[in-house]
Amino acid sequence: MNTGTFYFATAVCLLLVAGTLPAAAQTAPTPGVKPADVQTRAPARIEALFGALDTNKDKMLSPQEFQGGYALARRTIAFDIRLQEQFRTVDVDRSGTIEAGEYANLALVRQKGTAAPELAAFDTNKNQKLEFAEYLTSCIGWRLRSRPPRRKSKPANALSPHQEPRLNTEMPLEIIPVWKNVTPELSAELVDLWSLTNAIPDPDKAVARAGQAICIARKASGAICGVGTAFVRILPRLRQPMYYYRQFFAPELRGQKLATPFFNRARQVLQDYNAGLATPESLGVLLELENPQLATHYTRAYEPVVDSTFIGYSPRGLQLRVSYFDGARLLQSVSPKHRKRTAS
Repeated sequence: MNTGTFYFATAVCLLLVAGTLPAAAQTAPTPGVKPADVQTRAPARIEALFGALDTNKDKMLSPQEFQGGYALARRTIAFDIRLQEQFRTVDVDRSGTIEAGEYANLALVRQKGTAAPELAAFDTNKNQKLEFAEYLTSCIGWRLRSRPPRRKSKPANALSPHQEPRLNTEMPLEIIPVWKNVTPELSAELVDLWSLTNAIPDPDKAVARAGQAICIARKASGAICGVGTAFVRILPRLRQPMYYYRQFFAPELRGQKLATPFFNRARQVLQDYNAGLATPESLGVLLELENPQLATHYTRAYEPVVDSTFIGYSPRGLQLRVSYFDGARLLQSVSPKHRKRTAS
């Protein structure tokens, strides 16, 4: 088998997986949907994916075309699965289609609000219902043919009081708050980042972690290279809710002194969010220092650069630190036996 044949065969396998995974992910057949209807969805997906990879439109994939589109196709598969899950959630009557009354609950429609397209924009067979294949084809066509735009830094006078300017490093970054606003596309990008670096190889855990994103970091090219996540956790010794914070950077960005400014930005996002709640859901941020270099660097009981206080060690023998929000007040004490951990 020559190289060209190998890449073509591999690409076909990838496309077939993309076409069949979402249907296979269903735990039970969808009422009202015939097996033949399900089988007809795969060719549409394969054609859209293949057309996007085949940049010179010669109906063949060269090694260069395959290599250029492989990572993007991986993200699209994850995106496809995510959309399938959302589609089944909105299809409350399990008819296999989205009627007009259900259409308003689609994530795409909620995100765009009054600017959202009408159902007819996706209804290619004009049956006044939205089938998953119709919705997916439109989303995949847009996603595979679009690259994240090059992001321009804002002028200094446009920054808010708490917003940090673009970091001055060899690889300029932009820190973007995404707390409570993680779109399916962003989730797919994060899953791909963790998968490619083997940070979170389990796709289910990666999807769950993506939903906890506070801020992301993008390179000048638009590629995601870092993320901070958090979920509410009650530490037995505190008996108070805290955001358990985790941070990840792509390997090529480590050791460039990005951890501290990125954490401070994420912490500010969480503080601002809590300040807008009638009852705060957290007193601050809980840090478990897994990075040995950080643990060696932070040796003072109170570290002003990250506004954190040492409170002991975790069962894993790692430093535990807390950073309380400005003006934080104690909430009702939670008994350890009733504590609830909201994420893994």
